[in-house]
Amino acid sequence: QQQQQQLEQQLQALRSDMSAQGAALVHNQHQLAEALRSNSELRSQIHILGDELSRATALSAAADAAIDRLNFQMQHGVQSLAADQQRNLGAAERRQAQDMLEQRRLAEMQDLAFREDARKRQAHHLAEVASLNGEVEHFRAEARAAMA
Repeated sequence: QQQQQQLEQQLQALRSDMSAQGAALVHNQHQLAEALRSNSELRSQIHILGDELSRATALSAAADAAIDRLNFQMQHGVQSLAADQQRNLGAAERRQAQDMLEQRRLAEMQDLAFREDARKRQAHHLAEVASLNGEVEHFRAEARAAMA
């Protein structure tokens, strides 16, 4: 009879242990599901940022092409002005040439400012993507830990 009581106590302890392990398994499965959901959400955000970065890069390329065209036109205008100046060395033509040179200088300054702004925006997008990649790696590590 005492042996039967010991067996029943051992059986009860095993049942209690199995119940605790079952609860831990359910908890780990819940954590894994949450990590997978977060991972999916982050992948979606990374995809969106990738699209935005692609658009920003395309806009930057288009702006660079427009700036190059404007620079070419400006250079052509300066060359024409220089040729005109050689033909007509009057004071009005010199003033006009100086105005054109000043306009070119201003256009070049605007070009530099635009390029710097585009570079900063691109760097910002890349930083956001890097940050999201870090978060994805963190969630992956949590998911691996939860599965272990």
